Amino acid sequence: MTSPSGQYATAADNGDGIPSPSPQDQEVILDAWRQVLGQVLHDRDCEWKEHLRAIKAESMAAIAELRAAAAEFRNTMEAMVAERLAQIRQPVDGKEGPRGETGPRGEAGPPGTLKGCAPMSKARCIIRATL
Repeated sequence: MTSPSGQYATAADNGDGIPSPSPQDQEVILDAWRQVLGQVLHDRDCEWKEHLRAIKAESMAAIAELRAAAAEFRNTMEAMVAERLAQIRQPVDGKEGPRGETGPRGEAGPPGTLKGCAPMSKARCIIRATL
């Protein structure tokens, strides 16, 4: 606490300054400060809890909206893909055409090989087949 001259208040020793309270009054003042501080902290805690509940509710609502939007988007995309696939499968005029003729057989390709397998002789094949 400061005086009008800007100096700090001091305990009264020569009649100057603020007289210090008696020890009993000091205890009463301390108890009052403790109660006031406890009440202020309690009020602040209640305010923070209320703000936290409001933020949680807002975030849950936002998440629910995003989930709904994602589900709607997924359904829209699935419908678009299904529609496009249906267009590919159907002829332009909407009618099934006659089945085409079987084409000629192609030429035989080169013999295939399996990677990681050694060529076997006929004797090895027989032995393996009997095992």
